[in-house]
Amino acid sequence: MRLFSHTLLASLIFVGGVCSQIATERFDELEGVEVTEKLGDQVPLELTFRGENGEPVQLSRYLDGTLPVILTMNYSDCPLLCSLQITRLVEDLRGLSWSIGKEFRILTVSLDPKESPKTAAKTKAKYIAMYEDAKFGKKGAAAGWSFLTGKEEDIQALASSVGFGYRYLPETGDYTHKAVNILLSPEGKVTRYLEALQVLPKDLRLALIEAGDGKVGSYAEIFFQSCFYYDPDSKSYALSAFRLMQIGGAGFIVLMAIGFFFLRRKPKPTPVPVGA
Repeated sequence: MRLFSHTLLASLIFVGGVCSQIATERFDELEGVEVTEKLGDQVPLELTFRGENGEPVQLSRYLDGTLPVILTMNYSDCPLLCSLQITRLVEDLRGLSWSIGKEFRILTVSLDPKESPKTAAKTKAKYIAMYEDAKFGKKGAAAGWSFLTGKEEDIQALASSVGFGYRYLPETGDYTHKAVNILLSPEGKVTRYLEALQVLPKDLRLALIEAGDGKVGSYAEIFFQSCFYYDPDSKSYALSAFRLMQIGGAGFIVLMAIGFFFLRRKPKPTPVPVGA
């Protein structure tokens, strides 16, 4: 019995030591991969990457003042997280009435400077096919979603400009990073960060309207967006009670004014002569 107790204790100490080592290694991997929000900061438009065909392209080609952009930073050989992030993004975007390339663009920039345009093109084809599944009726996304590769200094400069931390792990050849969708204005300013694996289609729509600054969505949708505010605690958009009260109060005043106007315009009854 005493031997069993000593053996059990030794096993627990060993397992605890292994778990502690794994936890420490995992913590070390995550060090420096935080996302630091830089709302309002400008993305360097002069940064040069390579398109899927290998041609050099500057960010100014996509951030030309016309459409808001969803920026994701991933890489094709990512073992799991990148696939989860982009698949979730595709699923959420299929639920929107808007389409890639018409109301907004997507830029997916590889974290891996060794990734070739050919590999990026294959990754793009995979997700475009997923997005354009016949039952969802989405078409023409290829022109609005670009998968870019580039030099390490340009990748780092872009990541730094949007506060996206990541690290290369030489022992595995992978990159550790977080899954986040970064919303950019048509001119390239950071407008919102959405946690990629928790975002709702409603939040994406509102964030795109916000990033578009009046260039995306109908007047009704833009007005609807003004009733919401971004809650950093829940990391989603919530109804603004104060805004609703403002709109309700303004609506009541308008209705009162209209009613008073028509009352003033109502013709007075003609008096009947006495003895008639």
